[in-house]
Amino acid sequence: MDRDGVVNDLVGKAPKSVQKLLLRAFSCEASPRQAIKAMCLECTHYDREVIATCSVSRCPLWEYRPFKA
Repeated sequence: MDRDGVVNDLVGKAPKSVQKLLLRAFSCEASPRQAIKAMCLECTHYDREVIATCSVSRCPLWEYRPFKA
């Protein structure tokens, strides 16, 4: 599967509320803050509470994650 197929599959499986954000992030049209939010949401299966309590401090985005507790 090519990159576009992977992105479309990922976006298609995401909740409707974040699909536009993911598309902007993958097309490099999102701001850095929006892109980080999109990646954190995807990583945690779209659970904001998990992002707020994320303990994966080795992640390069951890310091910048949204929804901090």
